[in-house]
Amino acid sequence: MTTPELEPGTFLITSGMDDRARASCKALPRADGNAHPIFAFIAALGGMGTSIAALCELCGSSIEAGPVLASTRIRWLAPMTVDSEYGVEARIVDTVAKQSRRFGKAIHARIRFTVLHGETECAEVDIHMILPERESDDER
Repeated sequence: MTTPELEPGTFLITSGMDDRARASCKALPRADGNAHPIFAFIAALGGMGTSIAALCELCGSSIEAGPVLASTRIRWLAPMTVDSEYGVEARIVDTVAKQSRRFGKAIHARIRFTVLHGETECAEVDIHMILPERESDDER
């Protein structure tokens, strides 16, 4: 299968967003201009130029089928600062159809996001999603 690039997008991390994220997890207040590390993940998903529903469709499933986030791996490559806008590039790395007791027929999709500030790569976020396959008209 070809691995399509998804539409690029952007994400703005404001100081208010960072303050709320830190308060929600009882993290220390920001001592410098750096955003909480969770913003690598938030920016990746929030800033991709494709909706989660469209991503499910590209993988052969639907949002209504109930996608599951199976795992996440984050590589922090450079600090991310508040009150800065980040570019987000994403691509479907691969999809594999599998049968399981829990999901029945499901597509396992691996997606890679790159979060950039200008030309600087700040983070790589890899996610593994399990997407129940759409039922064909014959199966309904």
